[in-house]
Parts: sequence; structure tokens; C-alpha cells
Amino acid sequence: MVKKSSGKFTGDFFIYSLEWSPEKIIWKVNEKVILAQTRGVPQEPMYLVLSAGITNGIPEHLLPSYMEVDWVRIYKKAE
Repeated sequence: MVKKSSGKFTGDFFIYSLEWSPEKIIWKVNEKVILAQTRGVPQEPMYLVLSAGITNGIPEHLLPSYMEVDWVRIYKKAE
């Protein structure tokens, strides 16, 4: 997870993608693969949660924090 203070994911919009198949999960930011996982891939249905990831104990100088979501698209690949 990138911290807000790093500035890496602030001040612009990004396209986050998750490709999930029975064999692997691929996380992308602006079409660039960030992480691919082939072990422990969930096989049961799940649901989407959008979160800024704020937890207790965040330093006050990093607040307020927010996340702006323009759109969400979910689709199933053709079999």
C-alpha cells in the first residue's frame, strides 16, 4: 500500500484494475502490472469494496484523507 505522504498516487487520477481468474489474480495501475498472484486464489464468489484504507492511529498531519471515485466497471470475460 502506498502512503499518502509519498505523493506517488496523489494529485492525479489513476485506473486501477484487478483481473481475477481461477488460476491467478493480477493487479494493475494504468495497465501496468503491479502484482500477480497464483497461490491462494479465492475460488468462491466475492464482492467489491472501495476504501481509502484509513485505519486508527494514522498521524494527524496526514488528515484529512479522501478518495475520489469517478466510475467503476465490473465485467465477466466471455467463456
